[in-house]
Amino acid sequence: MVIARYQEDISWSDRYKECRKIYNKGDEIEEQSVALPDIGREAYTYIYHVVNNYNDLADYTAFVQGHPFDHAPYFHQIIEKFLNSESPEDFVWLSSWLIYSGLGGLKDHHLGNKYSQEFDENFYKFFQDEPVRQDFEFGAGAEFIVSKKSIQSRPLEFYQNALALFEEENEIDGLLPYQIERYWRVFFDYNYSKNNTI
Repeated sequence: MVIARYQEDISWSDRYKECRKIYNKGDEIEEQSVALPDIGREAYTYIYHVVNNYNDLADYTAFVQGHPFDHAPYFHQIIEKFLNSESPEDFVWLSSWLIYSGLGGLKDHHLGNKYSQEFDENFYKFFQDEPVRQDFEFGAGAEFIVSKKSIQSRPLEFYQNALALFEEENEIDGLLPYQIERYWRVFFDYNYSKNNTI
């Protein structure tokens, strides 16, 4: 479990302490953690983990924020169900709110097109000439479980390029983390990214 912490109380994660990895952008904490610069919100943290653990990933990784419950009120129940599954899926949203989006903007979200600025341009910076779907569902809050198989369906260089884009933007609260929130599943779920229908 990768936890992207800022200043949140993460005592809720003690039940997962045997398998958690905390990346901390806030004040020092007692728990063992990796300090990161405060850029790119949780997105930078997730990609940083993949780049630095690409050849040593867990079979499945839950990527979550420091307080996951605002968007995932049934967080613990979904995790428990996943752990008890005999045939877990390669990608599972932890959020209780799925929203539909596309390169033309958000189809079903109260923020409308607030984060659509430069959306097409940044989308193609990530995926370049790769033919991927351009409409997709996403879980609000950017919290999900993804398999090593799915992550490694793309080469390490893909994630290194993505990390470099965040380091180039170098902002705490820039556009990239909000934009990539829309297409995490396209980013990580190779089969979904090749399917042109929701």
